[in-house]
Amino acid sequence: MQTVRKTTYGRLALALATAMLGACGGGNADTPQANQLDPAIIQQEIDARSVALASIDPNHTDFSDLAVFGQSVGDARIVVLNETEHALGENMRLVARLTRYLHEQKGFDVFLMESSLFDVQRMVELKQQQGISYLDSGPGRMFFATSRTAEGRELVRYLDQAAQGGRPLQLAGVDVMMGGESSLTELLPRLEHYLRQNGSTLPDSANWPAYRMVSQKIASLVQVQSDRPSSAEQAAFQQVSTQLASELCQTPYAGEAVFESKSYWCRVTQSLPYQARYLWTSAGSSNADLNWAERDIAQGQNAAWWLEGPFRGKKAILFTHAAHGSVA
Repeated sequence: MQTVRKTTYGRLALALATAMLGACGGGNADTPQANQLDPAIIQQEIDARSVALASIDPNHTDFSDLAVFGQSVGDARIVVLNETEHALGENMRLVARLTRYLHEQKGFDVFLMESSLFDVQRMVELKQQQGISYLDSGPGRMFFATSRTAEGRELVRYLDQAAQGGRPLQLAGVDVMMGGESSLTELLPRLEHYLRQNGSTLPDSANWPAYRMVSQKIASLVQVQSDRPSSAEQAAFQQVSTQLASELCQTPYAGEAVFESKSYWCRVTQSLPYQARYLWTSAGSSNADLNWAERDIAQGQNAAWWLEGPFRGKKAILFTHAAHGSVA
């Protein structure tokens, strides 16, 4: 049974301290005192239970201030690093430093992130085949808060650096949101080529043009009502998705290159319907919360595929927004 540690840094500290004190601080929970906490007492508890960090700078490599964090991690195989807001600079710098610590001091060798399953793998391929850095290939492929902000690029810079050497830190995306440059221009042609190469007749089927069109709208993150596919087009897309599952999802990963793996293409093609429901359920719908959860569950399934397949037995960091990571 694998062990997972979840550690959230950012603006939740006061809320967490308040919840902790309300649950176990002084007296019967039914008494008014239990629900009328003195801010000074809260601050005292935070001060008593906190360990000051020397720095959040990823280049600060005296890790002695992270000893308590390391004890909390223990022998866990998976550590989840959350952000409470996208593009919060201090949080991103701390994630970069913790990632460096986990890789260099605790033996973690995989970095899974909330970014496109397809686009991030294309970045990995570009680095392996053409030597293109993540810093250069990330903008337009990797989630913007990581690839386009100064603080996020500190993390990407370390991922570039750590991809080299005797024990590289390997990178992968887990998100179903296929909205990057590679998803827009390469995903469908590459899928068609893979299917034909493996004897599939689906690219020549009557429903394939509708599948291709709907998939392109999904990759383009189309949400405007007038631009959405018709119900008939969505039905054709779903029928092809079901057929793809029967062709691709019955073969477990067996050590092949990722883009040559049926089970990888299973994850890509089964992520697209989740993204479709996420995009095309109106915010006021009774199913909106369910579709949010479905996206997160699919993200968790993608993470599990990496950890049970290409990265089996490796220690992994999962970096995601706290709202998504709670499900994944």
